[in-house]
Amino acid sequence: MHPKTIPQIVAELRAQPGIDITRLAKGTKVIVETTQGVFEFSVTNPRHGLVRVFGTDARLRAGISGQVLESFYDIEGRVAVPNWITKSLRIQITFKNGVYPCTPALSARVEGAGWHYEVF
Repeated sequence: MHPKTIPQIVAELRAQPGIDITRLAKGTKVIVETTQGVFEFSVTNPRHGLVRVFGTDARLRAGISGQVLESFYDIEGRVAVPNWITKSLRIQITFKNGVYPCTPALSARVEGAGWHYEVF
């Protein structure tokens, strides 16, 4: 039996319930609970995965603009899924002053004007 390739792992992860930041409308909110806290992403430029991030972390309480780069499948960061948020993966956000790695996602909800959807 051959081990899975990275593209095969990424395809399997994208087949799971998740959120592609680049496919959301501007102004859509994504609330993600991780093992370290709660994050709210307000989409500002979906094409580039740009968001305004608020979180329970003191550095994020006022909100800061950043980019959802990817989510990592393994702790070493060998398998990254671009612009994707799904259960058990660690989201990586980049800001002008550095990269903010999150702990694994536990649940996520997408909210728009007058609607919401529990993704996982």
